[in-house]
Amino acid sequence: MSDLRRRLAGVGGGLFGAVLCTVPADAAERIFFNYGLLGFSLPVSDLETYTRTGVMSERRAFLASLAGAKDVVGLRDALNTPLPFSQAQVAQLTYTPLGERTLQRIGNLLRTDTDNNGFLALRAASILAAHRA
Repeated sequence: MSDLRRRLAGVGGGLFGAVLCTVPADAAERIFFNYGLLGFSLPVSDLETYTRTGVMSERRAFLASLAGAKDVVGLRDALNTPLPFSQAQVAQLTYTPLGERTLQRIGNLLRTDTDNNGFLALRAASILAAHRA
């Protein structure tokens, strides 16, 4: 993987982490995941507890067993990594073709409660998270 791709993947993962970690009180009480025919939701409070303490709820532990230990540690690290971007920088990034494609792809996995692509919610949450950082 080229250095640029690695950095872009890091930025995308970091945005994902920033969205999940910093905005839950304003955004939603549950996060809806959709992967093919598999769809489930996870309370934001479970993810917050895991991020802060490393302790998983029973449901989160089941999902982690499907993902594997390395991915679980990587997720926690990503959720705890602050990003040094201003609100304007995040807004500019999310309005670029690359930013939009990245959020569209993440939005295919993180759906709204009405099962729509979470792209717009992710964009708004990313910008709001940068404002609060």
